Amino acid sequence: MGLEHWLGEFEWAPVFGYTPAVILGGVAAAFAFGLTLASRNLRPGFGRVLAGLLRACFIFVLVFLLWNPVREKEVGKEVGETVFLVDRSESMSLGDVPRLREAQKWMEKVADEMDKTKVLFFAEEVGQADWAEVKAEGRPTRLAAALRRAGEEAGQEGQVVVVGDGRGHDQRDLPATLSELGSKEVRVYTKVVGKDSPLGNAWLQNLRVARTVKPGQEVQVQLSVGMTGLKEQTAMLRLRDGTEKVLHEELVHLREGQVQLGFKVKSGLRSETWELALEEVEDDRIEEDSRVSFPIQVKDPKLKVLYLEGTHAMRYVTDGAKAGNWNECEFKTRSWDAAGDIDWALYTPLSQYASEENLHRVKGFADGRFVFDQARGFPQTREELFRYDVVICGDIPRGNFTDEQMNWLVELVTLRGGGFCMIGGYTSFDSGEYDQTAIEKITPVDILYHGYGYSNKRVTMKIPDSVRSHPIWQISPDPEKNEAILDLHPAFLGFHDIQRAKPGATLLGLREDGEGALIAVQNYGKGRSLAFLSDTNGAWARSYVTWQNPSAEAFTEGGHRELGHGAGILYKADKVQGAGPADTEHPAEYMGRFWVNVVRWLGEKSLRLEEQSLLARSEMMVVEPGGVIRLSAEVLAGIDPSTLPDVKVTANLVGRSEETTLRWDRELREFVGELEVPTNVKGSLVEVSVKGHTSQDQYVDQLRLGLLRRNPEMENSAPNEELMRDLARATGGEILNESASSVKVLEAAREEVKAAKVSFRQPVWGRWDVFFLLIGLLGGEWLLRRYLAK
Repeated sequence: MGLEHWLGEFEWAPVFGYTPAVILGGVAAAFAFGLTLASRNLRPGFGRVLAGLLRACFIFVLVFLLWNPVREKEVGKEVGETVFLVDRSESMSLGDVPRLREAQKWMEKVADEMDKTKVLFFAEEVGQADWAEVKAEGRPTRLAAALRRAGEEAGQEGQVVVVGDGRGHDQRDLPATLSELGSKEVRVYTKVVGKDSPLGNAWLQNLRVARTVKPGQEVQVQLSVGMTGLKEQTAMLRLRDGTEKVLHEELVHLREGQVQLGFKVKSGLRSETWELALEEVEDDRIEEDSRVSFPIQVKDPKLKVLYLEGTHAMRYVTDGAKAGNWNECEFKTRSWDAAGDIDWALYTPLSQYASEENLHRVKGFADGRFVFDQARGFPQTREELFRYDVVICGDIPRGNFTDEQMNWLVELVTLRGGGFCMIGGYTSFDSGEYDQTAIEKITPVDILYHGYGYSNKRVTMKIPDSVRSHPIWQISPDPEKNEAILDLHPAFLGFHDIQRAKPGATLLGLREDGEGALIAVQNYGKGRSLAFLSDTNGAWARSYVTWQNPSAEAFTEGGHRELGHGAGILYKADKVQGAGPADTEHPAEYMGRFWVNVVRWLGEKSLRLEEQSLLARSEMMVVEPGGVIRLSAEVLAGIDPSTLPDVKVTANLVGRSEETTLRWDRELREFVGELEVPTNVKGSLVEVSVKGHTSQDQYVDQLRLGLLRRNPEMENSAPNEELMRDLARATGGEILNESASSVKVLEAAREEVKAAKVSFRQPVWGRWDVFFLLIGLLGGEWLLRRYLAK
């Protein structure tokens, strides 16, 4: 009773337990008492006993405190502030009476009747402002970030009142924010303003267009047009170039949902930025997502052809008063020169029938003869071969190539998008021993086990109706004339008797009996290949080189003349009689156009045309703020393919330091990854820098993508009452209604906090009188020892 009278009612809460404290205290008290009695520094007698008792009492008090007597105590809670968080984003401008003004009217009534309130406005940023200065114009709505800031302002046991339409665009961050507010016991109340007033909107989406094109090339444009909340109607889709000239326009029938569209348009002569716009849409409330700009990069590289030809022959060509000899290779090369977009390099073996490396560069022609550059032979490195887009191999025996060189040809097609064509002759296909070689893999006809050698029989070619629209067969732009030209196709005087085309091949020409292919094409890897199973030079082509407009004056006269083989054909221009050649019209115009089409089709997908070491691509040419750019990158530099997985490729938005590493895709043989576009990105274009790093080199490419700005505030403008309800429930708050009842709810909650008591256990050892008791015992023992000291 004495202790409770002195200390008040208490209970024990020992830290170490009763028994350890008693044992420890008893041993310490006995030791201290005995040590005092045995001290030789103190005079013997009752004083020494009294000093020992003071020490023991001090230790007993410590033991008492170790038992930790505590008293229950209650205190009232401190109430935080009430913070009003008002949405000022663009969607708050909707309604006959704007939602922001509705919020202001409600706020003025509530805030006037409450003390300790603060008002914050938020959209993308949070801050204080005067009502007179606030406009509904911010976007997007960062509700989670605003709640976190308001919770900091409200403090412990505070209140946050969210006033708005609930159109938050960072909802995935809300759970973490609400958990943080809950730890501070901050309650969230919500007031929903506005009514469901859906906006009519039409927009552009999913635009796809080539990144790089040639001058005057037909460009395929694909896109989606969406519409919601509008009546069905027609609108005008217009594409404009950099000078605002309309390149394409068409009527679009709008209906609820999305419509897929596509059209073709010719590129200009230089790189520029095009603009695509959906115009003349009635009642469209959001116009910015109906217009987008995107860059078109125009390049004019020439296709580079490596032409290998084993037939050494020439023809006499006459054109009225003009006449002269043409080398049979010139039937192709002159047409390529006239096309303007094709460069060629010609190599021929000194001996067609020598199955060994003996290819030499032909630098020109003189009166139908070859003029040689003996210092140059077939490319000896992968890098040198990769300077070409198309390789045409006509009547060249297999022994002219090493296995490594044939593997390079396969890489040119499969990995670099190049083209390969094999032309028939006595030393081609199975007759040239190409079965079971790397080249056989990329050839559209199955040489292996399906070749029966060559035949010198005359054969007429049948061109199926289903393939007459193929780009290679477009000899004339006029469809009717083109049909007539194809019907004039001459017969061949020999062919390779190969029965089977590969499953992925398209047969552009069949033998008249339908038993085998004469011309077959296919896509292979990233490139293309063609098999021409007759010859374009020499005896088999005697009729083929007459494929000409019947009314043309130029024509070939007589048969071909063999130039021979060996050192005898190594002419120099100054040693050739009648060095010319004769300036005649092309004697086989249609044949020439055919081979221009062949080169353009085979080389269309060549990656060399980019003339760069790294090629970056994007699935889309237009992206949205907050969206994802799906990237792929291909290393075009001539490095060992086995080392490609070791190249480090990164991507970042120009002007931002954060980099994303692209991963190596073994099947695609390129690097792939994704790059996020910040929601606050500015401008109408976004630039992406892609870099490849090796131990020795660095390769760089840049993409420029159009930005299609969608307004997240307006896409779904209905107030999100469900979200506002969930916010309130998550923290113990409520949805507020009328201003008067809202004040009562908020004030009642504050009073509830004030009335609530927090109980806690207060240790007795913190009292001042216990402290002075300990000081008194220690002080008394010290004074007594001083008095008893000898």
